[in-house]
Amino acid sequence: MTQAPVRPRVARPQAAEGAAPRWVPVPWRPAILVASRTIVLSLIALECVVLVLWATEQGSNAGADGALRSGLAVWLAAHRTGFEIHGGHFGATPYTLTLLPAVLLWRAGGRLVRMHAVFGQEQIVRAAGAVAAGYATVNVLLCFVASQPGARPIPSQALLGSAALAFATTAGGALRADGWSPALPGRLSAVLRATGTAVLALVSVSCLVLAITAVVRHHAIYSTGHAVAPSASGTVGIVLLDLLAVPLAVVWAASLLLGPGFGLGAHTGVSLASANYGPVPGLPLLAAVPAPGPFSWAALLLLSIPVGAGVAAGLRLARGTQRANEIAIRALQTGVFAGLFFALLAWLSDGPIGPGRLSVAGPSPWQTGLAAFVEIGGGALLVAGAQAIRRRR
Repeated sequence: MTQAPVRPRVARPQAAEGAAPRWVPVPWRPAILVASRTIVLSLIALECVVLVLWATEQGSNAGADGALRSGLAVWLAAHRTGFEIHGGHFGATPYTLTLLPAVLLWRAGGRLVRMHAVFGQEQIVRAAGAVAAGYATVNVLLCFVASQPGARPIPSQALLGSAALAFATTAGGALRADGWSPALPGRLSAVLRATGTAVLALVSVSCLVLAITAVVRHHAIYSTGHAVAPSASGTVGIVLLDLLAVPLAVVWAASLLLGPGFGLGAHTGVSLASANYGPVPGLPLLAAVPAPGPFSWAALLLLSIPVGAGVAAGLRLARGTQRANEIAIRALQTGVFAGLFFALLAWLSDGPIGPGRLSVAGPSPWQTGLAAFVEIGGGALLVAGAQAIRRRR
């Protein structure tokens, strides 16, 4: 077998001994190329899907330009861009689609290191900032192209969301290709690993709960989808919209398992105690929400799931130390990190889904974060208590 040719690595420039550090210019040209390439490739893939759905839709009165503008609108929404609509604001983010530019930008960050000789944290930060500036500028310009009657993108949100995504992913990919790894203290590293264990456990169970709910309420989901889009191409489009909304649904399910639940309109909510909401948009995934009314007391047993995730985190903490007081301190720190993480997820998945009462939808960030701190941290503390009892015996 013949071995694949090995790409030669670009040599790092070495500064002369005793020489003053020279200013490194911002690599604008490769950065702009990276930003443009990512946007072009992502939009081509998205617009091809949109045009195929438009061409196969029977009885559609929209023109090709309208279909292309709709594709641009979905692209901008993937960067957490809100829209001004008749009588309100729409701010839901299809994070599944966000993965496409994120992966391309991550790979582009590595390409900046390997092919354009961008080395060192300072130069990588400069390059990532240049990519973010070009990427965000193009998306702001696309806001004016994507504007349609009744739905206008908000340029300021496109600027901030695009810049944050481009900077974080490009810098991350470049730093990894450059061989950089954060040097964390052993105690903090143990706490972060335990937090990851708890988060992974709760998110995994949330996915399972969402899947079970979809199976149980499949009749309602099918009826809603058939009523909204009776044609074959319309059904495909609705299914794609549901897939784009899956990450939001997983976060909403996690907030439900934690206790606070989520809202589906002003002064409404779905928690472990009851469901209280009015008419919702005709998205089949929303038909999986339990019917309005009080729930059985047995639903409160679901609170044991985040507590169990905390116990799993505590058991991982106990591997590094056998002292109960040390486990307790790390358990509280794990609860803090888990609370911050789920508060961030709730904030990212929170947003208006329509005018009027639908201007409030999604989980409450502070309530979700507080519940995660109490339940996951409390579960980890149970391990510390069990360890202390065992040592006394």
